[in-house]
Amino acid sequence: LIDHWIVREDYSKAKPDPSCYLLAIEKYGKDKKCIGFEDSEKGLMALCNTPALPIWICKEKKKRDFPKKIYHFFSLKDLLQDNALS
Repeated sequence: LIDHWIVREDYSKAKPDPSCYLLAIEKYGKDKKCIGFEDSEKGLMALCNTPALPIWICKEKKKRDFPKKIYHFFSLKDLLQDNALS
């Protein structure tokens, strides 16, 4: 269950600006390890510009390089079956 949400009305700049993720980290994840999930390249670029571990859930292969290592899974089922994050 997700206790907290950040929605588009909570921040001013749209992705690929990282402000939505930085706001979430500031409010809920400060001084903790954070994981972010994305399903678009624009959102993934935003996520890569934060301290969070970026996880991309998308059926397509990435078309470009990102500024840091990402974990790419084709589905949530693949993520749950993989031991990469253990």
